[in-house]
Amino acid sequence: MDIKEILNRFPIRIAVTNYCNLDCFFCSNEGMSTTQKNMEHIDNTRLSYLLDVLNKQGLNHLSITGGDPVVYPEFSELIKEVVSVKIPVVYLHTNGIGLQKDMIREDLHHLTKIAISYHASDFSTWNTLTSGSSAQFAKRKENIEMLASEGYGRSVEIKHIPIRGINDSENNIFDTLELCASYGFRFKFLKLEPTKQTQHQMVIGKGEMEKILEDIGCKRIDMDLQFRGQKEYVPVSVFSYKNVKGVVAEINCGDKTTCEQCYNSNEIFITPDLKLKPCHVSEYSIDLKSMIDNKKEKDILDSIINTRSFLYSRILERKSRMDDTNEK
Repeated sequence: MDIKEILNRFPIRIAVTNYCNLDCFFCSNEGMSTTQKNMEHIDNTRLSYLLDVLNKQGLNHLSITGGDPVVYPEFSELIKEVVSVKIPVVYLHTNGIGLQKDMIREDLHHLTKIAISYHASDFSTWNTLTSGSSAQFAKRKENIEMLASEGYGRSVEIKHIPIRGINDSENNIFDTLELCASYGFRFKFLKLEPTKQTQHQMVIGKGEMEKILEDIGCKRIDMDLQFRGQKEYVPVSVFSYKNVKGVVAEINCGDKTTCEQCYNSNEIFITPDLKLKPCHVSEYSIDLKSMIDNKKEKDILDSIINTRSFLYSRILERKSRMDDTNEK
């Protein structure tokens, strides 16, 4: 694949900060070490140059994440820049607390999707999950209501990770669905990715989650839905509830059998210290800082191509090991 094909097919996902105003005990930190949390913001000058290089090559889809990107000091300037260069698809991933009224009334309207990590409708449950304060909970509620009143509707996706014994009851799920139905938002129930051994017992499987939704009254929508051309790396099923639609999904990162699908579908991830990290379960990375500082556009683009090559090499390694096993 050449760079134009890559940038047209795969999103660039940039963690602009690893700071967050919450402390969710189940946070995956985008596959980065949790020791990196609350330590670094991306350099805005370097980021602007990188976005310019990628945009000239046909960048089609940008996902802005963190940490929580809204706590990034230059977040407002970043959004204005992204809007001005007219990247076709832009996703924002946030917990919704730090959104400002002027952002909601103006620039955020230009984004394709605002994905809000929600997880619970009542403060006690939400506090257990996030260690957030009552003031933060109230601010989140205010911002969600404002997104609704400003007509965001389906461009808002409410994300709920059900965790056994905490926010997985029918009442918990029902409250999230009702919120979405009331405001015309989409919903997404995503399987927990354990970050510690003790969390494996907290996982609600995709099949179990689907049954909960059906028991509540959601209707499954039969469709041949694929995630960037595959069904194994991120299996997805679609449901409707009242006037809204949403999905149940699970990410199988780390499962050796899905490496090939990862190569065909995974985003191009850039950390706050400007490293390309093609695989969450590998330490391999490519540092872009010196390339950006020296304006080595070709090296930057070649590095992005190399992230796909790295993923493909993992497929070949796995096949080689399988062949060796079969021969024995």
